Amino acid sequence: MKHLFIINPVAELVKGNIEEIVTSIHGLFKLYSDMQFDIYVTKFSRDAVSYIRKYMADARDIVRVYAVGGSGTLNEVVNGCMHMPNVQIAYYPRGRLNSFINCFGEKNVHLFSSLRNLVMADTIYLDAFSCGNKYGIANCLIGAEASAKYHGDKISEKTGIASDIGFKVAGIHCALSGGFPQEAMNVVIDGENYSGRYFSMNIANIATYGRKMVPAVEARPDDGRLEIYMIALRNRYKVIPVAYHYTRGSYDSVSDKVNHIQARKIDITSKSPFCYSLDGEVYFDRKLSCEIVPGAVNFVCPAGLIPAPGGIFAGAVRR
Repeated sequence: MKHLFIINPVAELVKGNIEEIVTSIHGLFKLYSDMQFDIYVTKFSRDAVSYIRKYMADARDIVRVYAVGGSGTLNEVVNGCMHMPNVQIAYYPRGRLNSFINCFGEKNVHLFSSLRNLVMADTIYLDAFSCGNKYGIANCLIGAEASAKYHGDKISEKTGIASDIGFKVAGIHCALSGGFPQEAMNVVIDGENYSGRYFSMNIANIATYGRKMVPAVEARPDDGRLEIYMIALRNRYKVIPVAYHYTRGSYDSVSDKVNHIQARKIDITSKSPFCYSLDGEVYFDRKLSCEIVPGAVNFVCPAGLIPAPGGIFAGAVRR
């Protein structure tokens, strides 16, 4: 087996610490002199995707690829590794949120911050999902949630407030200012028509986003399905109570506003471009098709972890 470390130099906990991280990698592999490894520091957005594909073109053995950065880095590594049978994906969380590993339980998150754990651990197969020619592993947010994610991150970076607070501030501003789809969208889920006007949608492979928000409480990345939550909110002034229950995983308390569907595929089209956030990366388009790809990611899990069922954090239960 070979080990390839993909380092994002602008990730929150990497900036100014690249030399320290590289030194740690070299120090660890001195203890295992029979193991081969390479390190690549990305130069621009999505650089990792093309680099991994070129690297793997010459690979004959299994390669364990480490995403050293945040959610965006993990997404790039996933996209670079898709459909390659001899690749494994490890996540060394060095971003601001690192939301994906929350699906293994809050008390286990620290296990991913040990390079030795990641080098020595076994793997499990997790689902991914396709979005056109891109892939996701966490979620695809559409409409108000995507806008809130994008602007909330900007607020948190600028002010230093907690990311979940930044998300909620941005979401409320988006709702009250009318910053959400104004027209009906054509929505087809597993062949059934769900067209309508939606305030927001969450196509989820994991339960969480942010730090401790658990909107998609049923979602887990190893069950071969997507959990889709569609919020039909016509009165913008009701956004606060709906968001309160929804982000706490108790969306059934406002079930007249949140439609939950388990599915394998969703197709969305709109006359006007809409905002969507794929694993935290923001795009705009008039159409989008998301489909589950079961067991597509051979993921490194320290200490024999599996995704935590039902809820992620203590108290994050349906009420």
